[in-house]
Amino acid sequence: TRRFNFTAYEEYSPLYLPISFATTYMVGFASPLALITQTLLYYWPAIHRIIRRDRKKIDTEQDDIHAKLMRRYPEVSLWYYLALSVICLALSTGVPFVQPSLNIPLSAILLSIALAGLFVVPQAFLQSMTGQRAALNLIAQIIPSALWPERPMANMGSEVFKFYLLSTVNAALAGVVALKFGHYMKVPPRYSFIALLIACITTTVIPIGVVDLIFAGVDDVCESGQAARLNCYRVQGIYTSSIVWGLIGPNRQFGKRGVYYGSVFALIAGALLPVVIWCCTRLCQRPKWLRSVNFAVALNGLAAIPPATGINYTSWFGVGFLF
Repeated sequence: TRRFNFTAYEEYSPLYLPISFATTYMVGFASPLALITQTLLYYWPAIHRIIRRDRKKIDTEQDDIHAKLMRRYPEVSLWYYLALSVICLALSTGVPFVQPSLNIPLSAILLSIALAGLFVVPQAFLQSMTGQRAALNLIAQIIPSALWPERPMANMGSEVFKFYLLSTVNAALAGVVALKFGHYMKVPPRYSFIALLIACITTTVIPIGVVDLIFAGVDDVCESGQAARLNCYRVQGIYTSSIVWGLIGPNRQFGKRGVYYGSVFALIAGALLPVVIWCCTRLCQRPKWLRSVNFAVALNGLAAIPPATGINYTSWFGVGFLF
């Protein structure tokens, strides 16, 4: 029936998490808000100039040799990107109508894309400085589960809501990295744009075709006794995630009566910790190392639990702080 049996759940047991996963979920609550707050506090002036397209202030920044050489090539028009965005948005919003059996509300797709747009710039700043990306998995699972409870198909891991949110952010960052690489290699921007467009179409069509061919020509795919061991363990993990977040839901785990209700307050901590450091650096000039504190990076480092353990972090912190 794809509906939650509350009586059977109460008769069995609440869902308990290992301490490592509980810690990871707590960090998952704090990290996204810390990332957004850190970006707004330290990089909002630069973002605001770009939004306003204040060419006078932007042009006052001294160009390096790469920028001077690349000015000889015409830039890709903004309309190209806007037209491509409209086409992709139309294809994405068509999913609920093409596959109504998935029971995916259109609002879920639109919300996931909007959240992806919110996190692209903060993620870009974080990756440019550290090479890391903040873990958004928990946000991608919590939000649809809370808004559309007891509907596992609406938040089935990377297949739907999580797929749109994370893939949109990752694809945008990968595109920026590729364009930046082309910038340093002196590839004309329009050639880089065409190459990226061809790569996106190719890497979308070919995997889908390969999967269809495998399911059409290979027996017992995704079964436990499959001869070639095409067992689809990742799909089983997605199914488990859809049960935990879609059927059981976050309210029974992180609600007021939930076992892990205290983890919700990590949202407030993640939003306030960068503000505290920012205010301290404005009020006093010492210690100077306080200016280098970045809670978005610190919290993101804890996302490696598991498989990392306590000794991994204590030794890393000690060596890193001293040297």
